[in-house]
Amino acid sequence: MIQRPRLVIIDDDPSYRDPLAGLLAKDFQVVVTTCGQEGVSRLLTTRPDLVLFGLPIRSCDALQTLRAISQNHRLREIPLLLIAAPASANLEDLRNRGFHVNDLLPKDRSLWKSLPPKLLALLKTTPPLPVS
Repeated sequence: MIQRPRLVIIDDDPSYRDPLAGLLAKDFQVVVTTCGQEGVSRLLTTRPDLVLFGLPIRSCDALQTLRAISQNHRLREIPLLLIAAPASANLEDLRNRGFHVNDLLPKDRSLWKSLPPKLLALLKTTPPLPVS
């Protein structure tokens, strides 16, 4: 049996988080977290292949979480896809500020269609994580 990649979803909005978990469960082993602090804890214990981060980027929790991920050498290696409200985040700005974000998708209706292929492509283009 082929093992599905592990995915941690960090999102405080159940109207997006729960349907996303259901949608992605056929391709990934999904772990759901509801806040940044819990998300970082699960990243450290679960060691996923991908992170889907959907907290509001302007929130204190989101920035603290991105900072914690970006400053931890083990977590920085995990590909991170940020989902943000359109116009609330800019990928290059986040990277210039030292945040670890591999890609950004708008949190809108197109998300449902574009997310699974985007995650699978990100997984294919990222080198495998070292075993710790």
